[in-house]
Amino acid sequence: MTELNYDQFITLLPGVRYERYFSAYHGEVFRDNKVSNVEQAPADLNYLYVERENEFWLPIVHLIVTPTDWLKIRLARTETLTQPDYLMYAPITSMNSNNNYCRAANSLLKPAHAKNWDLSLSIYDNSIGLLSISGFYKDVYDLILQSTIFYTQPQGTDDPGYPLPDGLNIPANWLHDNSFQIDTYTNNPARAIYKGFEVEWQTHFWYLPSFLQGIVLNVNYTRIFSETNKQLFTVVPTTIPIPGHRPPLYQKQLVESSRTARMPDQPVHTANISLGYDYEGFSGRVIFMYQSDRTSFIATDEALDTFVADYMRWDITLQQKIGWGIQLYANLNNLNNRHDEQYRGYTLTNPSYLEYYGFTMDVGVRFTL
Repeated sequence: MTELNYDQFITLLPGVRYERYFSAYHGEVFRDNKVSNVEQAPADLNYLYVERENEFWLPIVHLIVTPTDWLKIRLARTETLTQPDYLMYAPITSMNSNNNYCRAANSLLKPAHAKNWDLSLSIYDNSIGLLSISGFYKDVYDLILQSTIFYTQPQGTDDPGYPLPDGLNIPANWLHDNSFQIDTYTNNPARAIYKGFEVEWQTHFWYLPSFLQGIVLNVNYTRIFSETNKQLFTVVPTTIPIPGHRPPLYQKQLVESSRTARMPDQPVHTANISLGYDYEGFSGRVIFMYQSDRTSFIATDEALDTFVADYMRWDITLQQKIGWGIQLYANLNNLNNRHDEQYRGYTLTNPSYLEYYGFTMDVGVRFTL
């Protein structure tokens, strides 16, 4: 990067980043093997070695405009990457003993590539504090999504139907005259759009009388709009009869389709409020966090989508300096004992999964040299 300045009002920061990724994994393909419900040595065992390489040139441009001492405008155009977890692409493919369920990592999975545009206005004032208003827009390519494929081969033919995504390492003999479910990860061929705005206010009420001068406040709110057309694979019957069968049997075929939905794991609203008090060596904060519901899995039918319910939590942090570089601290987390809830279908009434974390507390002594 470099820095270009025009007087004291305009700063331009252009640059470029190069990233190259290489990985090599040893994996295996196998089928569970049970006799009288007793686990045996795996069948169809085959060892794999897969190399994976990606490289990107990522341009960066930042523009900072400071028309006055109390106002700063920032514009940015950047490109970023989201790397998949290695379990998503390490070459491990397995079939259950009933030959109806396959879990397959995608050894050709690529990073998700986002092109970002950001605009931010920041106002500084002794009475107001720091007030920031930001807008953002992202085009995300090769979004990484969990995918379920109900594979079937047209009966009586060698036609595999719609071709499966490359990189699943599924043996050809598993595909022949067979039907089973495949769980994997894919790069979505359609781009995803992620946009919204954020408002944040940080202030210190130093102008209030007496002990009220120690009150501090931090408020943050984000509104998010997201959309993607997820690639789906469905099995549909065809009108072509299979020769030689009486009564006639009709083929089934794997067909690609798509449907529009929110980006997975993206809420619509998030909010954080921190109300605190600072006095000499003491500092305390009461923190409220809110996150609206989010989609965790996009199914073929909207009624079968999986959602995580909205989440609200209260925390408290306390710190006290006692001299000689020693500080006492306590973190009280999840005071309202909030748990995670997951739902199947957008009814948000009867949870399909609950996970309790409970209340936690950290108390300690920190020494700073």
